[in-house]
Amino acid sequence: MLIIPNLDKRLIDFAKSLDASWIGAVPILPKAFCKEWDCHNNTIEYVEWYGGVRVIGYYFLEDTIRNDYIAILHSVVKTYNNKLIDITPFMDERTHNMFCICRNQIPNYAQQQISSY
Repeated sequence: MLIIPNLDKRLIDFAKSLDASWIGAVPILPKAFCKEWDCHNNTIEYVEWYGGVRVIGYYFLEDTIRNDYIAILHSVVKTYNNKLIDITPFMDERTHNMFCICRNQIPNYAQQQISSY
């Protein structure tokens, strides 16, 4: 079973291993034009229309059966007032993602999922 994890030392250490500069809960505020599983294009389009900055990082899920974390490459938006928001809808209607910001903001789509920690 996959769930949104709480911020704990293991998760912080995992984020650090991904060269994260920040980790925390980001609210999900889906926009009508956004498509599920298309976060990178969703954020690019949002920034073109409304401003802000696209932020690349990973969101985390906890695999309670395997007792590890899964990091999934993801993009969110930093708004004009420096708030992070996740504009991509999720089928499970979650209200937030545990997200880390990558120091290197160059997208690397070759490695979209890093599993186990």
